Amino acid sequence: PAEAARPTPPAGRLHAPACFQETPYFEAYKHCPELLGPLERFALPASEAVAAANDSSRPFAPTPLEQVAAAASRRAAVSPKGQLVLLFEGAVVAVASGDAGVAICELVPGGASFLVDCQGHVLSLCAVAAVPRGTNEALLVASTANGAIATIILARGPAGGFVARLRGRAEPFQAFAGDVWALAAQLGEGGEVRALVHRAAAFGGEGRAAVEVGALALGEGIACRVLARLRGLRPPAGASWCGERRFLLAAEGTGFASEGSTWAVEEDTGLVTGVWVGAASADGNGESCEQVSSWALPHGELLAAWPHGPIGQSLALLLASRRTRGAATCVKLTLPPAPAPAMLAATRAPAAPPATTAAA
Repeated sequence: PAEAARPTPPAGRLHAPACFQETPYFEAYKHCPELLGPLERFALPASEAVAAANDSSRPFAPTPLEQVAAAASRRAAVSPKGQLVLLFEGAVVAVASGDAGVAICELVPGGASFLVDCQGHVLSLCAVAAVPRGTNEALLVASTANGAIATIILARGPAGGFVARLRGRAEPFQAFAGDVWALAAQLGEGGEVRALVHRAAAFGGEGRAAVEVGALALGEGIACRVLARLRGLRPPAGASWCGERRFLLAAEGTGFASEGSTWAVEEDTGLVTGVWVGAASADGNGESCEQVSSWALPHGELLAAWPHGPIGQSLALLLASRRTRGAATCVKLTLPPAPAPAMLAATRAPAAPPATTAAA
């Protein structure tokens, strides 16, 4: 099969400019608190799929699919951006709360808090970018352990406070989906929510493990169209839409490719994959990418990636220096109509202070 062929090299390497702007300390440390020095990490409860993969008492080894599911879950679980979302300029917080659904809390004394049932164990959340200002509404995308994607509308009530309702819930993966993780979303044409999600998958007759990324158009109720499907070796560290039909994916050591093509591999650094989506196919299977290309990032370990800006039109990436402990560079990319990602800015986070200072 074509997917079993030797991985292809990246199309090129992106280089950070020599001139650095002011360092975005908050964003850098929020997505990678290790830069602050020694920290205590709280373990998040694992899903049943992850527990099965980590169960050492079983007489047989985890399947490749379980191994990839466990790896994807571990990667997503250590990233707080997938568990907590600030809305309405920090007035409201939404938290992924497992079987309870999504918890909505007002961050004011005496503020209300309530739960939104998503009919499944909620794993991750992301805010929907490009919602017009002045609408008094915010949109959320929640992903679940049973392969469903839910969209939630949160609105300011006429008498103050907030009200929320489930706008839609779709199951875009026909086969067993397992854990699905939300990466990024934006409001598209006709009120559709365009979401990027990923999950563990298997391909080929031998069930070789991979990670599948889906670009979805979510409507009201169960309405859902698959715009594109891609596969890669490891879970994405982050993603962002960069236009109505363009998005970026970033992952450590691997790019992503359409089915039937091979993904790029570069073990010494992260890769960013640009995807230009064509018109959706009539059967709804997507896989209509006009172009998919991957580029190597500046040398360093890819620590995190997240949509940048209020309308989410660029992707911010945090790269750790392999030479100076605790030093990192934050770069911001966007994807124009063609032919390659554009570097918008680069900032540098200094080396972490000594452990005694960080602890104080």
